[in-house]
Amino acid sequence: MATTSSVIDLTPASKIFVDNRVTSLGSWVIAGFCDAILFGVVLCQITTYFKSQYRRPREGLGRYYQWLVILVAFLSVIKTSQAIAIVWVQNVEDYMNPDVARLLVAKAWWQVTGTFFTGLTGAIVQSFFALRFYLLARNILLVAPILCSMLLGFAGICLSLNSILVGNAKMKVVWLLVHLICVFMTDFFITCGTCWALKRRNTGGLLSKNCLAHQSLASPCLRECYPADSSRCDRSHHVPDIRPTTSPVASGAQLDPSQALRH
Repeated sequence: MATTSSVIDLTPASKIFVDNRVTSLGSWVIAGFCDAILFGVVLCQITTYFKSQYRRPREGLGRYYQWLVILVAFLSVIKTSQAIAIVWVQNVEDYMNPDVARLLVAKAWWQVTGTFFTGLTGAIVQSFFALRFYLLARNILLVAPILCSMLLGFAGICLSLNSILVGNAKMKVVWLLVHLICVFMTDFFITCGTCWALKRRNTGGLLSKNCLAHQSLASPCLRECYPADSSRCDRSHHVPDIRPTTSPVASGAQLDPSQALRH
């Protein structure tokens, strides 16, 4: 006679763990595949970075960026290895031993620290973009909200890890939610601030100054293309002298009253 339920005696906690496999195993497998694909994207970006920066001197911020990329690569390797190990243990190795699989969730370091390494990697990447925004804005007060949100998000992921270790599932979810909200806020602040800084930099007179500089450089070159006797040339082709001139009066030079009247 066929049975529709398991005949294995399980502890209440293990029974809950097995019942939750209906919605947890599939999501872990999909997440593991996505993590591996994104890890390949990260490796491509790292390879492109070192190829483009190979011959450039690494001093100051350049050296900081280099170590930042190396650290992100190292954390990405650990994070992807954790995802593969979790999928393997839950679906293959300890699939028929839920008592062991259940305890690994709260004891094995490669399962407990999965969210922590994810938050740490995100904080490092956000610090790079926050530094770039500071170099554009040159105002520490504008960067302060970004730093506060980033630190609060990192504190949330640390407290979530502590909740996992002490077995407080409710606070684990609460602190993880705090972390996610702070991450979204930090990304929003960085994006808006960077767009504002770039817009201010492009519309703050820099474009007009560059145009005047290019005109000042191009005007002598264009005049050299015309014959010395400019009276024979058509007036429509005459290139005016657009080099900026300074009035002797404005420059503060001592002039004779008759010369001042002429100017």
